[in-house]
Amino acid sequence: MLEPATERADEPSRALIIASPSRATTALSGELQRLVDLQGFNHPIRHEELALAREQSQHATTAITQARLRLDALRLIAEGPGADDEPDPLIVFEVSATHKEAPVERP
Repeated sequence: MLEPATERADEPSRALIIASPSRATTALSGELQRLVDLQGFNHPIRHEELALAREQSQHATTAITQARLRLDALRLIAEGPGADDEPDPLIVFEVSATHKEAPVERP
């Protein structure tokens, strides 16, 4: 059950990992450019602040490119037998990395 769920989530996660570095670079380079512009207007922006902004951008890009899919939870919904005059109850099994299997009846 885990393998098909992982395969199903793998393709969308790969697309996000491919698109995200450029999105992060765009967002973070805007902040870096803002600091450079302020420094150009004689604002007291230290060179260390610019170096830190560049370093954060580089670290974010590296972290994004090293991202991987991690399946944290799986939910199985099964229709249980009900009485003839009642709707069948839904039984939900939730398994996550932090909690053990927890069957929960839902209307």
